Amino acid sequence: MPRLSLRARLTLVATAALAAGLAAGAALLLFVTHRSGLSTVDDGAARAGREIAELYRAGKLPTPIPVTGSASAYVQIVEDGRVVAASATADRLVPLLRDAETGQVRRGDRLNLAGDRAGMDTPIRVVGVPADDATVRCGRWRRCAAAPPRSPAATWTSGCRSRRPAMRSTGWPRR
Repeated sequence: MPRLSLRARLTLVATAALAAGLAAGAALLLFVTHRSGLSTVDDGAARAGREIAELYRAGKLPTPIPVTGSASAYVQIVEDGRVVAASATADRLVPLLRDAETGQVRRGDRLNLAGDRAGMDTPIRVVGVPADDATVRCGRWRRCAAAPPRSPAATWTSGCRSRRPAMRSTGWPRR
């Protein structure tokens, strides 16, 4: 095998360095975008939780709890293991979180849960806000991180795409 010229070796080294730099930049961009998206989801859900907790403390909470597109799409107020109030998209009978998870969110932790616990196809990010003896649990849906989004605006969603698979007129579940 003939020895490569100096020009060829320098070209290979420069190409390898450029490829490594582009890969590192892409990884950094992915990490920053992911963290920014989680921060946006957490801030919106926590803000909605604080507002709902204030209404709950004041005794002015409407039934069902109203949610908007920019606020949390899944809201429950749970006291002593039982659902006291919920949004239209939330389960009014079964609390979303288990007892240990409730303690975590009351301390300020954020939880990533499988969407099937909320009757959804996509993962849910849950934050909790203490409201006296109750806990306001706010969840926002987000796209699965493993699937690349079609556009940057579609990376994080706060609205409900679909509840459990709807039945068509034929009676077969929609896929």
